[in-house]
Amino acid sequence: MSDHSNISKLDATPGMALLDCVPVLFFWAMISLIGSLWSFPLYWVGAVLMGLAGTAKALWKVVKAFSGKDIPVLSKYFGPVMGTGFLLVLLAVLLDHRSGAIHLLWEALKSPPAPLFFLLGALGLVVMTVLRMRLDFSTRRANYIAEVTNSIAQGLFLAGMICAKTAVS
Repeated sequence: MSDHSNISKLDATPGMALLDCVPVLFFWAMISLIGSLWSFPLYWVGAVLMGLAGTAKALWKVVKAFSGKDIPVLSKYFGPVMGTGFLLVLLAVLLDHRSGAIHLLWEALKSPPAPLFFLLGALGLVVMTVLRMRLDFSTRRANYIAEVTNSIAQGLFLAGMICAKTAVS
């Protein structure tokens, strides 16, 4: 079982911290592409909350790696803020399910090969969930494994979104 209470004991390296920024950048790019097709305000609130949660956690690791300072507030609220953002995005889909914009987004998401990228990205998130339950994230090894996995998953989602956007442009 993973021990998340020891995360502040992590001896973050500069490489690890910079690697942590990769999936965050991929995520910001992906939500921007989605927003270019579907600009429902509640979507933006949820998506930005998720982006800010990831950015704060990556910034925590960057500060820790480059200065040795631990600023727990940057990582402490990752789960609740990410979860709240995700729920707001789901709520936006439920509230806007009849609009033409959301139908355009769905059509774009279904255009090949986008679904394959989304499926593989989702598989990556399942792997991330398993890793969170099994690894001790106070170790460098666990962090590198998780960051590579997350980078691949977010990269696949971004690739899918690029394909989807291209299909409707």
